[in-house]
Amino acid sequence: MDSIVTAITNVGFPIVMVLLMWYLFIHFYDSMREELDKLRDTIEANTSAVNDLCTRLDGEIGADETGVLNNE
Repeated sequence: MDSIVTAITNVGFPIVMVLLMWYLFIHFYDSMREELDKLRDTIEANTSAVNDLCTRLDGEIGADETGVLNNE
């Protein structure tokens, strides 16, 4: 705790706060990047699953290219 008080006294409050905000921003940015990568992977897997499901439904039910079912 003494080192923090000494840093504030010697360097100044604004500089210490800017450094603290910079550190928190970098940490937050890295965390968000990891979460966004996981989200991107999940969305890609879901898109692939929906495309596979649509392909199977087109063959079994007989929907046209717009996805409208042919009830003939």
